[in-house]
Amino acid sequence: MKVSELNERIVIQSQTDTVTPSGERTKVWGTESAIWARVREQSETESVSGGTGNELVQSITEFTIRARRDISTANRVLYRGRAYDVIEFLQLHGSREWSKIKAVKRDKQSE
Repeated sequence: MKVSELNERIVIQSQTDTVTPSGERTKVWGTESAIWARVREQSETESVSGGTGNELVQSITEFTIRARRDISTANRVLYRGRAYDVIEFLQLHGSREWSKIKAVKRDKQSE
């Protein structure tokens, strides 16, 4: 892969606890970093069936980035104004240069 293929800007966020002025505890998303990525919609989808005949199909988006070790499923990605939940983070084929984030798009209501 070439660095020039990292042509989309994404934001890595993490969730923190905060206290509102009224004293309520709430969770908020904060930006950790803005980085360049190659973005690919996977043609594969994951199907989950609880035996009820109802299937949930999620399209997975892959974000390839320069190698990092500080991302986990506790993070989320912002891309083109939409939030994506990280479901997997891995190093590419033992590469010290590239990492891959697999994520699913959040519902607009849960953003």
